[in-house]
This record gives sequence, structure tokens and C-alpha cells, in this order.
Amino acid sequence: MWKRDNEPPSRAEEVALSNAVSQYIEKLKMNKQLEPSFNTFYEFVRDDYKKVLEEKKVREKDFDIANFLNVLEPYYRGGEYDFLLNSDKQLDLLSKRFIVFEIDAIKDHKILFPVVTIIIMEVFIKKMRLFYISLFYKHLINRKSRIGNDLETSETLWSALLFHCFK
Repeated sequence: MWKRDNEPPSRAEEVALSNAVSQYIEKLKMNKQLEPSFNTFYEFVRDDYKKVLEEKKVREKDFDIANFLNVLEPYYRGGEYDFLLNSDKQLDLLSKRFIVFEIDAIKDHKILFPVVTIIIMEVFIKKMRLFYISLFYKHLINRKSRIGNDLETSETLWSALLFHCFK
């Protein structure tokens, strides 16, 4: 979102973002009252992580945090697209049998289309994982009923399930 398609992030930017996400997750683990959302991530980067970068003396040319925050500001509280990444509704798309994403209206929108496409891909991948889990579980139950409670066979099937669904 913050870089153009033809502008890949540098290694320094990748490391900075990876560290920011890792530290944000650690902060969420330590503070259970902190709600995970784009708004709280943005605030973490703006307030806490900016200080970390200053202490580490990360140069602006290596990671321009002001530009990063500026580009993401429309998605932050009160911005033009704040509704996209900050919903307080817990939508459970995985439990829905059929989902329709109507993207015709945004297919030419440079900002919304990539965000919605990422959401669609995430839902698709998670639904496929759930499908494989249920398929392997049914296979496990069927196989277990034929061969009894053979622990070694069950462990082999679960290993196969985990390998194929979570690699």
C-alpha cells in the first residue's frame, strides 16, 4: 500500500517494517486492553517505533517513517479510507458458504482495488485451509474406524494435514 507496484521496498525498509510489526505484536501481548487494529498500529509506529528508529540512528534514506505515515494516513482514524482497515465489527467470512465480492465499482481505483484484492486472497486461502482440514479430518475418522486406534497412523495423518495446510 505504501509503495507503488513498480517500486519494491529496499532491504532496510523490509527490516524496519518487520521489526515494527514484531514489536507491535509484542505490545499487544503485553497490553491486553490494546485493541489490534490499523489505528493502534499506526499510533504505535508514529509514537513508539519512531523513537526506536531514532535511537538506532536509522537514516531517513534507509526508512522514511514520515513518508510512511503520510501515505498511510488516509487509512487512519478520520481519514478518507479509515473505514477499510478499522472496522469494529467482527465479520466471520469463513463460516459463510458463499461470498460475493463485487469489485466492478472499484476495479479502476488505485487505492481500494489492491486492498480489497488482498482481503479476497486472504479469505480464499483461509477457506481452502479449512476445506483441507475438514477433508483430512473426515479421512482420519474413516481410516480410524477401519484400523482401530492405531496411534502411529493417526500421527502420520495429522502430520500430513499440518504439512499440506500450513506450509
